[in-house]
Amino acid sequence: MSSTFDQIATIIAETCDIPRDTITPESHAIDDLGIDSLDFLDIAFAIDKAFGIKMPLEKWTQEVNDGKATTEQYFVLKNLAARIDELVAAKSTGA
Repeated sequence: MSSTFDQIATIIAETCDIPRDTITPESHAIDDLGIDSLDFLDIAFAIDKAFGIKMPLEKWTQEVNDGKATTEQYFVLKNLAARIDELVAAKSTGA
């Protein structure tokens, strides 16, 4: 699995006091790990800091609320890692 996933899993484990070995790429942050919205904000801030990006949480939430995206697209950790990789790549190209 990607180093991005490993970093996210470590952040989640430390922020939410969840055993690191129970966090998998297929874990759904909300449904499987029981992370609530406030904890997820803490995780998002830690991810932003670790990767030097700004996760567009409001945009993602709006897409889910509007039915344009599923929670799995953003909250299953392997998908979240892919989104973060995209944000890092976009930042490095100046997009």
